[in-house]
Amino acid sequence: MQTENIDYQRLNKFPPKVITFLEKRFKQNPELSKLRTLHLGDDLTKYGQQSEEILIESSLDKVWTLYTEEHPSKTWSGPMVNFIFAYLPKEDKLMYPSNEEHVKLQIGSQFYCWLNIFGPRLVIGMKLLDLDADRKYMEIAYIEGGLYKGVQSLQFLEEGENSTKLIHKSYFKSDAAWRDATLYPFFHRMTVGEFHRNKKRKLELG
Repeated sequence: MQTENIDYQRLNKFPPKVITFLEKRFKQNPELSKLRTLHLGDDLTKYGQQSEEILIESSLDKVWTLYTEEHPSKTWSGPMVNFIFAYLPKEDKLMYPSNEEHVKLQIGSQFYCWLNIFGPRLVIGMKLLDLDADRKYMEIAYIEGGLYKGVQSLQFLEEGENSTKLIHKSYFKSDAAWRDATLYPFFHRMTVGEFHRNKKRKLELG
């Protein structure tokens, strides 16, 4: 799909500078399906690493279902991270925050989010590279053109009849070593924490 098909009128809840940033970014990459990412099989020896473990008091199947089937607008709806739109390659269609229809996660799906931290430049694109229901594993990578390169994995493990452990590993790199050593680990922990707390609260209280 061509990026010119993005309906920016459906994104009017975001600051104008966010939309301007997206328009400039996609002028350089007009075809969504051709945007590139890293993979865990690539050489990541020079990348920073971070790992988080989250214990959720809910069954493995319920946790996996919520993480893979919840609408992105509910997944990323906190004060720091907000869902902008998604591209679904199998249907070759775009999904916006207002879409009532929702398609489950699928390999190749792209998600664009605004990180309300330092302003509109922190718009990130992520692509789902692997989704394995048998292994309860998913792999996500940043899409080219953003501030960071990197890849993340989420492994879900059963910790008893009604408890699940989630291991979230991240590999990251920008064009500034000082940023990788200081800013990224701090803010990534905050945004990842917001994401997982949102899920955990729904599973444990819902």
